[in-house]
Amino acid sequence: MWVNWGFNMSWNIFSGFETNRRMSNAKLEAENSKLAYLDIEYEIMGELDLLYNTYLNNITVTNFEAESAELARASLEIAMERYRLGSLSGLEFREYQNNFLNAINRRLTALYQAKISEIGLRLLAGELTE
Repeated sequence: MWVNWGFNMSWNIFSGFETNRRMSNAKLEAENSKLAYLDIEYEIMGELDLLYNTYLNNITVTNFEAESAELARASLEIAMERYRLGSLSGLEFREYQNNFLNAINRRLTALYQAKISEIGLRLLAGELTE
């Protein structure tokens, strides 16, 4: 009985630089993935900054509208006194009333917008769940 053992090994000496090309492609894919991650991160940070600045602006507008409503109320009180004394017509008095109601409406709208911005920030921060 004859036993024959063999071992065969081959190594491709010239692969047309396929290995180098694959390594270069892998490096480029890794760099592209890193850039895509950074792009998404910067996009999220930009949205967060925009949402925060919108919130701050809405708070500022709310403060201005509160002052405006107070001034409109004071004007309405002065107009009421003038109307009672007869130096203001009913139509002019109605204009003061409309100005007061518009100021109150703007204040409420500003408060609503500020609250919407606050809720958006809290959702983003994870303090609230949908």
